[in-house]
Amino acid sequence: MASSKVDKVLKLAVVGVGFGALGGAFYYTEKVQGQFRREEFYTKPMKLLRNYEPAKEHLGEPIRSTHLDLGNTTENNIDGLNAKLTIPVKGSKDKGKMYVTASRNQASESWIINQLDLEIKRTRRKWTFYKTSEATDS
Repeated sequence: MASSKVDKVLKLAVVGVGFGALGGAFYYTEKVQGQFRREEFYTKPMKLLRNYEPAKEHLGEPIRSTHLDLGNTTENNIDGLNAKLTIPVKGSKDKGKMYVTASRNQASESWIINQLDLEIKRTRRKWTFYKTSEATDS
């Protein structure tokens, strides 16, 4: 009888630890995602996308971003001077991806958005909708 009570307590403890670990992982992921969303290499492209009429037509409004795959360092790579991101976006009509390349000469400088490409899921069409003159001059 005492053994079954111990088993129940142990099971509850394991379940509690499991939920705690999952909650901690979720909190950490959300915190890191939030930090990325506040960075200039993220906020500037999102502002440009939201003001781009064809994006509004294809995606619908409001245009929002969803979670970045931060584990995919091929698509999402920031080294302090260069940033390459694939930002999943969605609107009321469709989903898509915005491909961002940004750079700066020194870590203390603002980010320059070099190029933005938009890919729409339904049409599978991808095009460049923003290219800075600094990116084309080099």
